[in-house]
Amino acid sequence: MRAILSALVIRYIRQNALRSAVTVIAVMLGVALVFAIDVANSTAVASFSSSVNVIAGHVDLQVFGVGDGFDERTLLRVQRQNGITAAYPIIEDELIVGERRGYPESGEVLRVIGMDVTRPLPRAMPSGSVIDLNRFINGNGVIISERVAWQYHARSGEILHAYAGIRRVDLYVSAVLPANTAGVDSSVAFVDIATAQDLFLKVGRLDRIDLDADPTRLPAIRSAVMRIVPPGVRVIKPSVRADEIGRLLRSFRLNLEALSYVALLVGMYLIYNTLAISIVQRKPEISTLRSIGARRSQIFAAFLCEGALYGLAGSAAGLLAGALLAQAAVGAVSHTVSTLYVGSHADAVVFTAGAFIQALAVGIGSSVLSAAAPAWEAASIAPAIGMRSAGYEERALGGSQMAAGLGLLLLAAAWLAARAPAFDGLPIFGYLSAVLMIAGASLCVPAVLAIALRILRLIPNRRLPSFSLALQAMGSATRRYAVAIASLAVAVAMMTSIAILITSFRATIVDWAAQTLQADLFVKPPGVVDASFSGRFTPELVRKISGVRGVSAVDTFRGFAIPFRGGITYLGATDFRSFGSRNKVSFISRVDPAGLSRTMPGSLRVIASEPFIIRFGMRDGGTFVLDTPSGKRRFTIVATYNDYSSDAGAFIMDRATFRRLYHDRSSDSIAVYLRPGASLPAVRSAILRAVAPARIDIESNRELRAIVLNIFDRTFAITNALYIVSIVIAVLGVVSTLFALVLERRREIALLRYLGVSIAGVRRMVYTQAGVVGVIAALWGLLLGAALSLVLIFVINLQSFGWVISLRLPYRFFGEVVLLIIAAAIVAAIYPASVAARIQTAEVLRDE
Repeated sequence: MRAILSALVIRYIRQNALRSAVTVIAVMLGVALVFAIDVANSTAVASFSSSVNVIAGHVDLQVFGVGDGFDERTLLRVQRQNGITAAYPIIEDELIVGERRGYPESGEVLRVIGMDVTRPLPRAMPSGSVIDLNRFINGNGVIISERVAWQYHARSGEILHAYAGIRRVDLYVSAVLPANTAGVDSSVAFVDIATAQDLFLKVGRLDRIDLDADPTRLPAIRSAVMRIVPPGVRVIKPSVRADEIGRLLRSFRLNLEALSYVALLVGMYLIYNTLAISIVQRKPEISTLRSIGARRSQIFAAFLCEGALYGLAGSAAGLLAGALLAQAAVGAVSHTVSTLYVGSHADAVVFTAGAFIQALAVGIGSSVLSAAAPAWEAASIAPAIGMRSAGYEERALGGSQMAAGLGLLLLAAAWLAARAPAFDGLPIFGYLSAVLMIAGASLCVPAVLAIALRILRLIPNRRLPSFSLALQAMGSATRRYAVAIASLAVAVAMMTSIAILITSFRATIVDWAAQTLQADLFVKPPGVVDASFSGRFTPELVRKISGVRGVSAVDTFRGFAIPFRGGITYLGATDFRSFGSRNKVSFISRVDPAGLSRTMPGSLRVIASEPFIIRFGMRDGGTFVLDTPSGKRRFTIVATYNDYSSDAGAFIMDRATFRRLYHDRSSDSIAVYLRPGASLPAVRSAILRAVAPARIDIESNRELRAIVLNIFDRTFAITNALYIVSIVIAVLGVVSTLFALVLERRREIALLRYLGVSIAGVRRMVYTQAGVVGVIAALWGLLLGAALSLVLIFVINLQSFGWVISLRLPYRFFGEVVLLIIAAAIVAAIYPASVAARIQTAEVLRDE
């Protein structure tokens, strides 16, 4: 076996170092993307989970409130329970630092933890740290990270300027945490709990209590605590909260990971084609080894080993490249998570042994899998037939019809899979449909190529003999060109399907924003906000804005995340009395807004978003029970509306009902409607003067829509990057295929030169082949991409996120991608054409 590997594999790789390097690079790029996305996803989740238990010691249980928290006197009752060894009251909220006036999306969100310093200090504090406890407790003291201190020029003993909601606050830096402090990312800050209650208007309230308890009696202790806490408060293990966040992010992570595997899939096509072509080139060696006693199993194993070598080398290089890419990927993923799901910040990439092992296994495993079919064909070569060049290719051509038949069967199976429901909330059959569609379309490529060649031969070409010669050469190696076309077509298809998805989604967002964002001005707290940010506008501030001259009416909205059926969703509250005169949401079901304005106020009726309906299996007219601070209440869903702010789902109740049940009169945002003829700039300035010294950001209708679209474009930036890499890998496959076929047909090219074909004619042959590959791959890829986009929009997206998207086709993109792929294929032919032009006729014929 060692001799077979040396003669059949090692020597060939050395003699064809360039082709081998191209194959390794393709695997490297695929593995790098898979590894970088996996690390980015894990880091984004870990950045939230890492700060769940940053308060002293190990936390066994946590008492959690929702919205405005719960009465702080609950702490005394909890502390008296048997089995509780320590109870740490906590306030959780957010500050904005670094906000610049006039730039509503500037600044950074700091997650603030208010703690009782009469208890042990956070375990994040290193031993020997110097902290001014007096200023920390009595002087608005704050402990910040070294990064924040350096970035915002607030060293220990200096002042950190920030915004707590709409109020500017000056905090005294009592201590600075060293960089890379274990368990805490740099966006977490600590204040005394009394300071936190004052900063965030939560005097007399707590957000959570961390409990140290007897680990042998946790179920009994949890039950006892549950009996004494206020309604709407829950007692859970710390892992439950992380699990809820993980479940919230599950679909987002899974879809991103699936996209990253596309590049690896295209790389598998390249490995398959590389080995399939090399087997034809090595038929004499294979036949010789078989004739002197080598078994079929040994030949099969040798080519599997070659695939494994490509996989090992590419995966090793991919891990290094992926480690570099991960930093950029972490930033993009964390930003999306913070914007759409939950406040998150990642200081550094979190590498785990599992991520390395998984990426290595996927890279090697996919390479071996893609090598299996060529290896089986090599093992099947009979010694006598292998000495003749026609036998292998004739059998391959004869199998194209069978492959097309199998491809059609897979396409039919893909259609059936697309009609299946989600499994445990995940579009498993949607992914299966996409895979079957790609496999089926790939198997149909040889037949598509054969049909295309027949059509092209009908084109008059008496003055272009190189055109006919190129088509003839492609017809004698249909399957080899078909694999290159398939790999490029898959890359085009995935890019096309994503382009259709993004175009459709963006157009839907534009329509949704135009329908729902109808107020003239929108008021929010200053600075950038994330998915967990809470505004805290007081009723007094709302009254001040309502009284400004030129203001016709105002609408307020209050919302926050709540646990629901093992996951997380969003509860919202607004005034339904104005639904008859103003459109606030885009309804899916047929609804009479005027009827809602009469029946909703003060009732236990809600409207629910489409993602909420899909995620939790609800329907119009359905009911659900919610544990509120006023006790358990049963709500009825009376209408469904479109919402694209988060796939976690949301439901909205009337403001009067919300205030009665949650005892919360604050607002997160304010929509302002102007009187006819009122000057928007003048009213904006008047509002700013009316609320002074409070700081607010005011965006016009147009400005807010621009912000919404900017968030959308940033969210999909990483998706576009993934498919650029896929196209690069596919183009490498074209280079490899054309180069290998030029080398294989050295004798035919030499004979053509001998018979009078010029060097320019040889170049035109290769360029013609590349152009045909590019045209067929582009057109077939567009067709496949259009079909995949239907699965993405109406199956995977709908089952994953619950978003209803209207199909829009980017016709300009279709034309651009055809030109791009043809140009890329022709550029890929430059080197193979140059090699073909340098073939020495006399030398080759003498060798033959």
